Amino acid sequence: MKPLVLLAILLAVPSKGPVPTPAKAGQAKQEQTRGAQEQTKTDDQSAKKPVPAVPQSSPEITVGYEQRFGNQDKNSSPWRDWPAWAVAVFTLGLLIVAVLQWIAMHGQRKLMSDQLDSMKTTGDDTHALAVAAKEQAMASKETAMAANHTATAAMHQAEAMLVQAKALIMSAEAARESAETTRRMLEAYERPWVTATITSKDGLSFDANGNLHATFDYTVVNIGKSAATDIRAESQARAVPNGTSKNELKSILCAIENPSGFVGFTLFPPDRHSMLWPVEMSRDEISEVSFEAGDHIYFTMVILVAIFYRFPTSDSWHETRFGYVVGRGWLKDRLTVRRNFVHPPSELEMVRIMGDIAT
Repeated sequence: MKPLVLLAILLAVPSKGPVPTPAKAGQAKQEQTRGAQEQTKTDDQSAKKPVPAVPQSSPEITVGYEQRFGNQDKNSSPWRDWPAWAVAVFTLGLLIVAVLQWIAMHGQRKLMSDQLDSMKTTGDDTHALAVAAKEQAMASKETAMAANHTATAAMHQAEAMLVQAKALIMSAEAARESAETTRRMLEAYERPWVTATITSKDGLSFDANGNLHATFDYTVVNIGKSAATDIRAESQARAVPNGTSKNELKSILCAIENPSGFVGFTLFPPDRHSMLWPVEMSRDEISEVSFEAGDHIYFTMVILVAIFYRFPTSDSWHETRFGYVVGRGWLKDRLTVRRNFVHPPSELEMVRIMGDIAT
């Protein structure tokens, strides 16, 4: 805005070049006065020193000229100096424009100042929010670090508890094994042990159809230190080929199952329980595994026994398994008989081929 004011002043100063008519009249008067003074000086000098006379113009002529042409300048039209008025009006317009521009710029400056204040306030608020967010982030970081430390401590504590738990489990397992060993030792020392012996009662004989008949004396005995309850015995007599291995016979023996459907008897140590066990084999069963020469028959007869029982200090079943081979002749592990003959018990040999398999 200042450059516009200076421009208006510069434009206004040169506009004073044309001298108005009143100024010319003043100048004429000054010249008239100056002429009068010079005339007076001349008169004085003439009075002092005579000089040759110079022809002078008549004052009346001079005054008449000034009056004529002075009145002519005074009576001239006022629009004669319109360029000066135009410059003045233009300068006034520039001044008005400058004032209006100054007012507008002042309003804009105020608006921009308000905007700056608003931006400063917003900046302060943003800065405050940023500081609050930073503080909140720091607090969150400290909380996270505290939670991390707590989690780490909890993890270490959990690991320690896990180690302790493993140690307790191992200790409990060792205690359980020790208790189980003690229980088994006590059971082994105090439990009942049931076994049996088998002897021929009336020997072997054949009927008219060639079927074999025999009766055996079955004696069960408790050799332990406590009572055996619910004793059950399952026995099988079989004709097997000569040369059958003990492992094959053992497999057959272990396949005998605990009989069900009845309640066994109780036996206290060192009591015995005897019973008769009749055995019958068909001719076809014997023929499948025997070798015949005349009236002699050669085959192997085995007796397999499984005894099942319980006792008060144990909930599980216990068992004893064993086997016999019935022999006759010079070979004790096989049987040589004659058809239609009765072989007394004194001719028979009961060979125990498997010891007690007890649990």
